[in-house]
Amino acid sequence: MTRRMIAAAALAALALALAAAPGAAQEAAPRTLQVAGEAEVAVVPDLVRVTVGVGATERSAAAALQAVAQGMTALFTRLDAEGVAERDRVTSHVSLSPVWDQQYGGSVPRITGYRAASGVTVTLRDVARLGSLLDALTRDGANTIAGIAFDVADPGPAIAEARRAAVADAIARARLYAEAAGVRLGAVLSLTETGGTPVPSRLMARSESALPVAPGEARLQASVTMVFAIE
Repeated sequence: MTRRMIAAAALAALALALAAAPGAAQEAAPRTLQVAGEAEVAVVPDLVRVTVGVGATERSAAAALQAVAQGMTALFTRLDAEGVAERDRVTSHVSLSPVWDQQYGGSVPRITGYRAASGVTVTLRDVARLGSLLDALTRDGANTIAGIAFDVADPGPAIAEARRAAVADAIARARLYAEAAGVRLGAVLSLTETGGTPVPSRLMARSESALPVAPGEARLQASVTMVFAIE
């Protein structure tokens, strides 16, 4: 065999090797199965936040503010008597605005008085006391109530339970899909948390008080995405 023939054979072998390389790389790529898992955990709220306030309309701005100040002082005194800690109350708003007499027929609007308002957001760590506290505050002069929201003081354990359940749900789905597809499930290649949000509570229970309230259930949700190798 001449040197020219040997060189030609070597080049042909190299060309075949290069042509086969991409196919070999593709065959080595792992096969995977991606699934999602989700879960919810229900917990009973153990705290509630509510904004309670006083509003007053008077002829002068000073009189309106004074009326609101007296009312809010009474509310804070009641909160002291009810054992609500200072850390569990924060002023939510203070406002003062003129009251206009809107006349028709082209006359110029004029100020007939002033409206003042203030409120405090209270965190109550005994949900069953909410109704009786609101009753007491309204007797002491509160004339606005808004923004009642139930919550969980320490959601950590419930969230952890939801996350474990979401992973278990994803694994169960992966096993089902693998069995249905006739493949064997391999190792976990990745696990990603894709979300976790509170779900609106279901109103179920009522507190025993003059003003019934329904804390219901808070539902904490977790979801994950898992990728498995399949054989």
